[in-house]
Amino acid sequence: MIRRWCRRKRVPSILLSTLMALGYIFLRLHALHVPEKQHPAKKKTSASETTHLTTSPMISPVQFNIRYKLNISNDGPIVLITSNKAFMDFAENWLESVRRLGIRPNILAISEDIVAYRTFLRYPNVTAVMTQRAASPQKTLAYLSHEYNVLINKRPVYIYRLLAKGRDVLFSDVDTVWLADPFPHLEGDYDVVLQEDLHNPKVVYCAGFIFFRATNASRAFVGEWISRIHKARDNVPDQRLLNQLIGENFGNLRIKVLDSSLFPNGKLYFDDEWRRQQTAKPVIVHNNWIEDHEEKVRRFKKHGFWYL
Repeated sequence: MIRRWCRRKRVPSILLSTLMALGYIFLRLHALHVPEKQHPAKKKTSASETTHLTTSPMISPVQFNIRYKLNISNDGPIVLITSNKAFMDFAENWLESVRRLGIRPNILAISEDIVAYRTFLRYPNVTAVMTQRAASPQKTLAYLSHEYNVLINKRPVYIYRLLAKGRDVLFSDVDTVWLADPFPHLEGDYDVVLQEDLHNPKVVYCAGFIFFRATNASRAFVGEWISRIHKARDNVPDQRLLNQLIGENFGNLRIKVLDSSLFPNGKLYFDDEWRRQQTAKPVIVHNNWIEDHEEKVRRFKKHGFWYL
């Protein structure tokens, strides 16, 4: 363009060359002051974004994130258990009781520390996962201590995440033994099936053996359960808050209560007089109503329920 303009105006060739050189220099200087187009930095993916688990905003992703994909293909209910190193002897005893029944439930074992995780990995019919950082104490925790509450109060979150995936969940404490298949007793059009932990002078339901069907009502109930745990800052155990919600009839859950002669708690079963009055063989026996770990082991051994 400059060359054509100069020819029309009859500009000498030396001046034309000078003008072109000056134009080139100007363009180069201008380029030095124009910032290069910045490509947006690739966003770092956080741990909470890589997880395939979804949960409600009230749940802390740091405290409760689980690093796993749910690889259980069977559409049946999931049996959820949890353990740390200190309780792995009971976890393995529970697994042996299930093996002896000859049933193959979908077992999801959540490990609260690396020792528990490595132990669960030895069982081919168990999906073993580990909580983030695996930082839970590996020792036996004092009943109702803050550390104890922090550990057990994670359980509703694990239940919620499975319910959110549309999976029915049977949570079982590992200080139980299964003497028969419990699933026929969980059938029916219910949102939740509960074991009694106490009948008199008032009814108290157990959070250590509880079945949730994946319904809108059960998801809303467990979500509120978690919310109250957070508000209590782990100073209240999950079972007390569970019973509080049931007492308020929160969510109008359709509830089934299991027959205590078939699903006895430790207060009933280990009472000699109660046991003599029973004619039916129990389906599960819960070794609760006792705190000391070694006393629990001795009690199971005394009644022939220690299989290790």
